Amino acid sequence: MAERVGGSGSSADPQDSLAPLLYPGRHTDTLAAGALMKACLSGLGLALLLTTGVAHAEKLLLEGTLGQARVVVELDPTANDEAYGRYFYDRYRRDLRLSGPAQPGDRLELEEGAPWQDGPKANWSLTRGSDGTWTGSWSGAGKTLPLALAPLQLAQPAATDRYRQKLRQDDPYEFRRLQGLQLEPGERQTFMGRELHGWREPVSGMQLFTVEGASKAANAVLRDRLWAEVDAHLSCIGPDGEHSLQVTPQLLTERVLSVNLFSQYSCSGAAHPDFGSAPLTLDLQTGQELALEDFLWLGHGQPIRPQPEDRYSQALADYRERTLAPWVIGLFTRLYPQLMQAPADGDGCDYRSADVWQFAPWYLTPKGLYLGPTFFRAARNCDEPGDTLVPYAEVRKHPGPLVDLLPR
Repeated sequence: MAERVGGSGSSADPQDSLAPLLYPGRHTDTLAAGALMKACLSGLGLALLLTTGVAHAEKLLLEGTLGQARVVVELDPTANDEAYGRYFYDRYRRDLRLSGPAQPGDRLELEEGAPWQDGPKANWSLTRGSDGTWTGSWSGAGKTLPLALAPLQLAQPAATDRYRQKLRQDDPYEFRRLQGLQLEPGERQTFMGRELHGWREPVSGMQLFTVEGASKAANAVLRDRLWAEVDAHLSCIGPDGEHSLQVTPQLLTERVLSVNLFSQYSCSGAAHPDFGSAPLTLDLQTGQELALEDFLWLGHGQPIRPQPEDRYSQALADYRERTLAPWVIGLFTRLYPQLMQAPADGDGCDYRSADVWQFAPWYLTPKGLYLGPTFFRAARNCDEPGDTLVPYAEVRKHPGPLVDLLPR
């Protein structure tokens, strides 16, 4: 069992004294790219793709003050026949929901909070001025506070890490949430003879590490992954969500790092909690994120390797469904016959199904290549059955182009 060198978690903080009503709340290969929680966020309008009010007058991206506190607001006053959006306090960086009837004019009346939250909710009243600013009041908990908002202006210079640089273009609201946050040095530990330098972002509590002696490009990938986890955490947590991340390095050689990142989360507004692994395997010399097919390839010709920016590849999905998954089932039936038996009651964990191996999270270990099944949410307890390892001798019978990087 690999030693877990980093873990972090958080639940909702105590209520903000300025707003006591507000705080009463999978896998990283090409087939499922992106931060893990981003796919599960619901209930806070995180699917809204909002830009500044200058380009689209009906959609607003604003910042300013609520009372004395700095806030950032994202709002569509006419989304799906209603006004719908979110905002966060700079101090907390957690989303709070805003909603109301569709209001296409220069006045907005909004309710703060979500339907699943009990108790009275605060109200917003805003009027737009001729200069594009919005002023008004927040009312709740027996008090009224002034609101003063203006179109968001992203300060220069831009972030130096690639993750936030891209976020600045793709999602200014999420970029603004991460703006000003810093990574702090954490513990240094030794794993498989090499030193790991821990890093922690203090607002979210998310932690990861860089590797002593790895290339600048490789450590930049690790920092980008940490920022992605910070983004996912803060997008998930809201006023009543929970999220934790466990970081477990599995293999570290002169050339290759393989690490599992296991998240447990119950995002604000989500119907059910969930969990999942999002491993990362990295070439420490080139900084390239490595794919399963770089090591294990059962097809013909060169492995299918879509571009990193491609979120989905039908060809790769078809290969994994029609070629990889049946091969895994056959191999594991021979290696782990008890695991691969039919469920006794007909309603248990059936590891003989090809679809549970199609999107298998994977990582490298000293003893073999780990492949994990993925079940639908109601059967998530069937995930992580144990050490379902493909011995390297079996991998070398079906070599990918980088098979020589595997341990001997």
